[in-house]
Amino acid sequence: MKMHTGKGSLPFDEHVRLFMEQWDMSREEAEDYTDIMCGLAFLEATDRKEQYKDAKQPEYFWG
Repeated sequence: MKMHTGKGSLPFDEHVRLFMEQWDMSREEAEDYTDIMCGLAFLEATDRKEQYKDAKQPEYFWG
């Protein structure tokens, strides 16, 4: 799993920017990855809370 060094709770575009800078992702890759990570509740997009309101981490992740 790839993570950036920023806070876990940021606006969506800030997550995207950090992934682009720190992992050399294209904008499209970073947007897709951010969407996945927010959908799995590993990151929080503060400006898209309604879109990810049902997000939760998979039960198998924590055992």
